[in-house]
Amino acid sequence: MVEHAFRYIAKKRRPKEDRRFIAGAGRFVADLALPGMLHVALVASPYPFARIRGIDTEKALALPGVVAVLTGAELAGGTDPTMPGVDAPKVKRWPLAHQFVRYPGEWVAAVVAESRALAEDAVELVEVDYEPLTPVTDPEGAMRPDAPAVHPDHGSNVLFRKKWVWGPVEEDFAAADQKLSFRARWHRSSTVPIETFGVVAEWNPAQQLLDVWASIQMPKFSDQLAKALRLSGNAVRVHFDVDVGGSYGVKRGLKHVAICLLFSLVDPAHEKMLAEYRKVFSDYKAVIDELDVNLGKILAALHSGLRDYNQSIENNFKEVVGISNQMVPEISSLLKTQIDELSEQFDELGSVISNAMERVNGRVK
Repeated sequence: MVEHAFRYIAKKRRPKEDRRFIAGAGRFVADLALPGMLHVALVASPYPFARIRGIDTEKALALPGVVAVLTGAELAGGTDPTMPGVDAPKVKRWPLAHQFVRYPGEWVAAVVAESRALAEDAVELVEVDYEPLTPVTDPEGAMRPDAPAVHPDHGSNVLFRKKWVWGPVEEDFAAADQKLSFRARWHRSSTVPIETFGVVAEWNPAQQLLDVWASIQMPKFSDQLAKALRLSGNAVRVHFDVDVGGSYGVKRGLKHVAICLLFSLVDPAHEKMLAEYRKVFSDYKAVIDELDVNLGKILAALHSGLRDYNQSIENNFKEVVGISNQMVPEISSLLKTQIDELSEQFDELGSVISNAMERVNGRVK
């Protein structure tokens, strides 16, 4: 028997992408800033189940800097539903809710504006008239024939039913000396990667081509987008040269991308959309974004010229102290103490970062 030596399988290999991440040189969707880029924010439903009786976008459109507002009815009229993943053709899945909302947080409308802040402000001005309906929260109750239908055209809340059998299961159970029966219940869970899903889309009217940069990890992505947007398969080009900050199965983002691409088709400007973990991760995300942009520059400056930079700051402060000596002796004494403490802290910081950089360089080599 000939044993084959594998080059990659079961071999310990050092990741090659660590260097750029440590140096703050990662390139994520949030780092992309194309000229003239617009930003998308979303109106979410507060109800688990409700009928959409109307959407008033007048106040949002009147806000300076707002370019457009897209509703579910408008989107459904210009696109095809995304693939449901199972054989259920009457279950229509659009990126924005159409006629009904079926879970809390489902997107009802999308706002595009000149900045992320303007788009989010305009979201608060979109008025949605809901008729709350009775939701079904128990899975077994939802399967009863008299349960309210989430998708009435489908005729049932059971989207897919199949029995998998491997081997003579019934015979083996019948021949067993003892049998054990138990009920298992799976609680709600969610995957939360550090980077939320993001997408940037650009429509080229001359080439009739949509360019997409997205934090995705799935096959057939461009084909599914083209089908939803009623484009030919070669009219969508997805760039896979951006880093992805974790996935865990949630980086599909078809509805995110479809919304941005539809805006791009209507308006030639670039569209950008980033999902956000509100309340829990908003402050943390802001810190991470700031570090990701500036970490490489900060490390380089601190490592190569920290002492010169400190000296320059200290000299400038001493000039202020000299002026203060002539004006207010008490302020001068206070500033002098703070400057001495600041200088000591900078020295300590420079030593710590120098040591850290030496360790990092040693590991990367």
